[in-house]
Amino acid sequence: MKRICPSIHELLAFEAVARHLSVTLAADELCVTPSAVSRQISGLEVFLGVELLARVGRSFVLTHAGRHYLQRIQPALRMLESASSDLMSSQHGRGTLSVSCVPTFMTKWLIPRLPAFGEAYPQVMLAFHQHLSGRQAQPHDVDIAIRYGSGHWPGVVAEDIAGRHFVLIAAPESVSGLTLPQSAQDLADARILIHQGEPDAWAQWCRARGLAAQPLRSGARFEQYNSLISAVEAGMGYALVPRCLAATEIAAGRVVEPFDSAELLGQGHYLCYREEQLESPVFLAFRNWLLEEGHKCGGPGLPEQQNVIPEFE
Repeated sequence: MKRICPSIHELLAFEAVARHLSVTLAADELCVTPSAVSRQISGLEVFLGVELLARVGRSFVLTHAGRHYLQRIQPALRMLESASSDLMSSQHGRGTLSVSCVPTFMTKWLIPRLPAFGEAYPQVMLAFHQHLSGRQAQPHDVDIAIRYGSGHWPGVVAEDIAGRHFVLIAAPESVSGLTLPQSAQDLADARILIHQGEPDAWAQWCRARGLAAQPLRSGARFEQYNSLISAVEAGMGYALVPRCLAATEIAAGRVVEPFDSAELLGQGHYLCYREEQLESPVFLAFRNWLLEEGHKCGGPGLPEQQNVIPEFE
């Protein structure tokens, strides 16, 4: 079926004239003659069957249809340019990776480590997008998604980064006013805090330690681990969190592990990507670095047969 789409030359000519409101300036930008630009604009208007530009004296103004059309095609032209530039750069080990990442993991774990990645791979640029939630499918304009869950999302490879080792944290006694438990059984009378995305974490943790989950008294619920950790620090109760997300607060003494509480639970932070990405040296550089950083925090790291350094020209 024939596609209803004008030529790229016509679209570029129209977009340039619409920005400059001048055929001459548009021609200079596109390195063609003004008459060539005029022919492209005329051809586009004939193809669409609508006037896009109206002449006023020696200059042009956009018609209502022209303004609407410009708003629709400009993002598409930028995407085409960006995709072409990224592909050309990636052939030489340079390029941009679009990354989506859950908020707390990004601010507390990933961003503090990114300067080291930038030093090792200065030719790789990262562009961050809004994080994906729940079962939301991974868009094609997102190269890498760092997600929290069980590791099963449709249409993508999911590799465990870190975050499945959960620990119980509490505010220091001087801040919370609570008596720190000496054993897990002491939690029966404690106020516990819940992460909305991991409502079964306490039940899993209790089963792993041979405790009944029912005596635990539920407290406030939070959407993000960042808020959950802050609530513990403020003395609102106890919480189970991935150790890698609370490492800074534990090291600083703002929250404490009252006893040895680490357990491997069912959910964690995963690197999600489409399998064809493995052909890209730029992607491999970030993926390999990320999994190795996760390994330092208890993650499985890279499969041994894939522990290779991507080649850059």
